[in-house]
Amino acid sequence: MNAIALVLCTVALGAGARETIPTPRALFEVINNSYAIDKFEQIEFSEDGVTLNACNREGDENARPAKENPTPVKVQSQGNVSGYVFGEYQLKIVTVPGTPNFLLAGYESTSDDPYFDRSSGTETRFLRHCFCVLIDTDRNIVVPLDDPSQRLFLNKEQVDVVQLQCGAIWSDYLQHMGEQSSVAPFLGEYKAFRRQFIQLPPLEVAVKVAFLGAAGNPPAYPPKASDWDRVIGMAAAFELSADDRKVSYSGSIEMQKLLSTTIAQSAADYFAKPPVAETAQPISISE
Repeated sequence: MNAIALVLCTVALGAGARETIPTPRALFEVINNSYAIDKFEQIEFSEDGVTLNACNREGDENARPAKENPTPVKVQSQGNVSGYVFGEYQLKIVTVPGTPNFLLAGYESTSDDPYFDRSSGTETRFLRHCFCVLIDTDRNIVVPLDDPSQRLFLNKEQVDVVQLQCGAIWSDYLQHMGEQSSVAPFLGEYKAFRRQFIQLPPLEVAVKVAFLGAAGNPPAYPPKASDWDRVIGMAAAFELSADDRKVSYSGSIEMQKLLSTTIAQSAADYFAKPPVAETAQPISISE
């Protein structure tokens, strides 16, 4: 991986995203605008938007509460795979260190039990994460992440910025690999690397992230620099190095999975903290 770095400079922006989206309910409204969650009759959401529940009402207004009557609810379909939500989900947020205007947000299941059904010939997939978005309040950008084949309607400059910010999130995550649980992304490679040290030296992290090229093109990394007809699916190249040893990964990624890692926080915790004034600070992401 080249040592050349792209640098994104931040500026003083007060409270960042909190100025535009000051409450959990306001964040829910942004997400709802992308996914129309309130159109799903079998999904209930709390007044503050922090909790979602999939339930089977079957037209009965007197049906048991959602928590007592969970049922899979289809929310997406890609080819012969259908994505379902099941049970309770909590709103989670991942921030970019030093850049409070950019967020990864979405809902994470409170259950660890997967749900699969292949009896109908169509695979039914339980979604651990749903209704996930990237938000940049400075640039008025919302990128819904749940359908990786969806077209991306951003100009080149916006694409560059969002890619850099996503890279910054992954860079922060990779610096916290030792804290992660067994299902965390890239954890197997990290553990294999860690086992070959008596004491792990400070890690150096190199990351580059890019949206994939136009729908129908085979997934490849990196995409053509001249092709801005992109889709929301993403690819990345990671490299961890310590003491002149390296471990790397290159391939597709899902930003949503970071909502189940230690760099994520609940919406309640995020909005309970007082806004922190932003200071000018560069974010450097290696190319």
